[in-house]
Amino acid sequence: MGVLTDLIMATAEELGSADPDDVPINRLPGLDIKGTGLIELATLHAILGGPAFDPALADFPPVGGEPPEEGPWLVRCPDGLIRRLAGCPPAELRRAGAAWAETEELQLDGWTAEDATARLKEMAAFAARAIQQGKPVHLWTCL
Repeated sequence: MGVLTDLIMATAEELGSADPDDVPINRLPGLDIKGTGLIELATLHAILGGPAFDPALADFPPVGGEPPEEGPWLVRCPDGLIRRLAGCPPAELRRAGAAWAETEELQLDGWTAEDATARLKEMAAFAARAIQQGKPVHLWTCL
C-alpha cells in the first residue's frame, strides 16, 4: 500500500475534534500528496528560500505532543513555506520543480521535472486557499 501523505487545512480546534482512527482528509479540506513526505517538504522548503535542510526539518513541529512511534504522524507546515508556495509565479514553480526533481528522494522515486512542477502547482493552489481561509496547513502521514 505504501505511505499515505496528505496536506490538511485545519485549525487546532478542527484537528482536536478529529477521531484519531479517521483519515483527516475524509472530513477536512485536504490534498493527497502521496510520495511527498516530511523529507521532501523540508527539501522543498529549502529550495523555495527557507532555511537549509537540517534547520528546515525543525520548522515542521509535531502536533499534539510526542508523535506515536507507529504513526500516524501530524506536523504543522511552516507558514513561510505556505506563503512562498501560494505566491510563487509559474516560472518560479517550474524552476523549483526542476530543482526539486533533482533531489535524491525524488530521483529514487523516478520523478521528472514535469511531475515535480505539477505537484507544486497543486500544492500552490492549496496553499493559496489556506491563506485565503486563514487556516494553517499540516502534513499527515500514515504507513
